[in-house]
Amino acid sequence: MDDSFMLGVAVRAKIRVAVDTSRTELMNSLLQQCLNDQDKFLDVIDAVLSFRPDTYRKGLARTLLDAGSAWTVSAEGDSLERRVDATAREQFELASSPDDDAARELREAWAQAYGLTPDPSDAWDHAIKAVEAALWPLVVPKNPTATLGTIEKAIVAKPSKWNLALESNSIGGVETLHALLKMMWPNPDRHATGATRVPTQQEAEGVVQIAVLIVQWVRAGMFTLENAPAGAGPLSNPSVPVV
Repeated sequence: MDDSFMLGVAVRAKIRVAVDTSRTELMNSLLQQCLNDQDKFLDVIDAVLSFRPDTYRKGLARTLLDAGSAWTVSAEGDSLERRVDATAREQFELASSPDDDAARELREAWAQAYGLTPDPSDAWDHAIKAVEAALWPLVVPKNPTATLGTIEKAIVAKPSKWNLALESNSIGGVETLHALLKMMWPNPDRHATGATRVPTQQEAEGVVQIAVLIVQWVRAGMFTLENAPAGAGPLSNPSVPVV
């Protein structure tokens, strides 16, 4: 029954309330609007988490799971996100756990793809930035501002220079990585030739999952210079398993 807290939640959830009412009336006003509109109820829960994640994250996550909700609490505990396959969520948390540029961009991409108010184009942009941050130190170490297009061209220009520990009889590892990069670049809403378009939600989710995979490969030292020792990637992290 904290006035400033309830008002802050109302503002963030875009709920109109009277500021000159009692605490009980303010609380009842918020609750009534939640009961009248399920989407607004989600907005309020999301707002509450943003203000007090440590207070509510564990209990709410358990309640949502027990209720079979399509929503869960984000890894940071400060927002709601759509529930995804447990294995995919685990791989994302592992790939984004270090404190570096790739992880920060990956977390933002995930939030924009699976958050309460998703933005497919922004999710795609941050997924690209995550992969750029993971790959430039190895592919173009003298160009920290290289775009994914530049990185992709550098890889395909000299495929024999690189090694990806994922080979088959029909396609080489580097060709596999190159194909994934071509799927990500460019964001059709930003750099496409001719008319642009906003990517679909499904497309954005797929690109974010590709970014998780590539960042994880780099962290695990799977993508290296041809003569580099195993595990020598610039983001090597032995704690990250290889999918």
